[in-house]
Amino acid sequence: MGLELSTIEGIIKDPAFNPLEALRAHLDHLYKEEQNLRLLIETVKKTIQMEEGKIRMTDQEKFAALKRELIEENEEKYGKELREKYGDKTIENSNQNMLNLTAKEYYAMKELEGKILEALKDAVTSGASASDAVGRDIAMMHKEWLAYTWPSYDPKAHLGLAEMYVADERFQSYYDKELPGCAKFLRDAICAHIA
Repeated sequence: MGLELSTIEGIIKDPAFNPLEALRAHLDHLYKEEQNLRLLIETVKKTIQMEEGKIRMTDQEKFAALKRELIEENEEKYGKELREKYGDKTIENSNQNMLNLTAKEYYAMKELEGKILEALKDAVTSGASASDAVGRDIAMMHKEWLAYTWPSYDPKAHLGLAEMYVADERFQSYYDKELPGCAKFLRDAICAHIA
């Protein structure tokens, strides 16, 4: 499951550790990974066949492939940290919510993401305070954006994610790619307005 050896050692030495329960949970995790890999393999096969002119993919199939590819990229970049912080079940549910998005919902989510990034650049450029109305609006847009894929909203998890935006350079670079300070402003706005 991608755990560090020191973490595994701590788990095994814990008196409450139940090896049978751990094996069952691990097996369940592997089945889910297997299912995701099969879907990804089929999508890649179809894409190759389409590129070779052997088949035609429908727009719906292309859209499903796009969402699966985004999930795989996200898992590769951030999966380990997110799973450690929020648990496998939460991340699997979030991934499933992404797969279930309609095209309209997906593009609305992407549009909102763009608005958040623009609002952050404007806020940082203008010297706005994260604790004022601008910060509140950005924090609420971010909360709305999370609702597209989160199984259920949890303010504590939102605050934890905001901390990752400044603690992990990969997250920070996403928000700061055009203007440094955006990740910090977003974190500060979420901390100021999410209770």
